[in-house]
Amino acid sequence: MIDAHLDLDAVPARIRLQGPLTIAAAAAGRAELLSLFGALPPGPVQLDLAGVTEADGAGVQLLLSATATLQRAGHAPTFAACPEGVRAVAAALGAHPVDTLTEVR
Repeated sequence: MIDAHLDLDAVPARIRLQGPLTIAAAAAGRAELLSLFGALPPGPVQLDLAGVTEADGAGVQLLLSATATLQRAGHAPTFAACPEGVRAVAAALGAHPVDTLTEVR
């Protein structure tokens, strides 16, 4: 299961993801992410992926869907600490997260 935590004290606001970003966790993870989006203040938001332990195509699709949802809501999402495993799956799918977002290192 994906654990998502919202840090409103961070600037920009930060959503920390922890655990597997896989098909087994994607449905519940989507619901959890959407519930956090409503609490976000206006402005940029950072998706911190440092705690992601594994990823598959469904997990990367979840990330891309989440970023599109944030963009439609007027947020400027960025990634932080995108693990190599997430990058590898995204590359295999032909959907590089950094093509969609700016990554903060």
